[in-house]
Amino acid sequence: MLISIAIITLALHLPGASAAAIGLPKPRVCGTEHPTPHIIDVISNLSAIGERIEPTPDTIGRDGKLLPRYVPSKIYVNTYFHIISSSSNPNQVTEKQIQAQFSALSGAYAKSNIVFSLNGVDRTVNNVWANGDDDLGMKTALRLGSYASLNVYYQPSLGSTTLGKCALPQDFGAHPRNGSYVADGCNILVTTMPEGGEIGYEMGKTTVHEVGHWFGLLHPFNGNSCDGNGDFINDTPAQSTETNGCPVKPPKDSCPGQPGYDSIHNYMDYSYDSCYEEFTPLQNARMFSMFNKLRKGK
Repeated sequence: MLISIAIITLALHLPGASAAAIGLPKPRVCGTEHPTPHIIDVISNLSAIGERIEPTPDTIGRDGKLLPRYVPSKIYVNTYFHIISSSSNPNQVTEKQIQAQFSALSGAYAKSNIVFSLNGVDRTVNNVWANGDDDLGMKTALRLGSYASLNVYYQPSLGSTTLGKCALPQDFGAHPRNGSYVADGCNILVTTMPEGGEIGYEMGKTTVHEVGHWFGLLHPFNGNSCDGNGDFINDTPAQSTETNGCPVKPPKDSCPGQPGYDSIHNYMDYSYDSCYEEFTPLQNARMFSMFNKLRKGK
């Protein structure tokens, strides 16, 4: 074992060597843009009014979950998967992968009382879109449903090391025109789908992470500081750095002067898929607040 570790360490220091080259997972990279001042203002106002539920001994049961009377009603989301392929590999994504990906998405959000309905799956062979180019043209041609509908575009390349990205919700008013939100949705690297081959990230949970942004969640390390508002969620501990891997022992603690350890098991950190387990009660409340305020009925 010590010999293997030494070989890996040496390999990583060789010229031109990389984690991917020797079969190790690369760090997760999320391409979601930083929240606009307007979104920060919306989030700040939601946080200021307490956002319904505070996790206290009166609201949390012995299992650490919200007691039934404090659990919000369900959100139902019409969902569309758009599978983009290149002409050289038109069958890269299988039907089995599509179903497994939808199961991974649904399973992760079931405890949050969010229910997805897979209303449509389409396939398109387009070398430009497969390479991560002409994003607006792709979404103009393929997007379906209303602003409350989730559109996920699975592409062989996103033009960089990004595993995925998603549009944060915006305020388009009570009756937005379709064209105003055509760029809404999530772009996901196909290799992050179940059995897609992306080492460390092939359980379909990149989609779970990015859809969290679609609901208005930020990274727990937002702002990269132990002070300030972070992700504006009161029950995610202060965290100043993203997580790489799944550092359980010893637990990762980028803000030792603040209560709690880093949220390595939280879907909104940068951990490996196998490390992801949860959203917090107040993250659930945030998703409901943002969806109902900015997306529902629009």
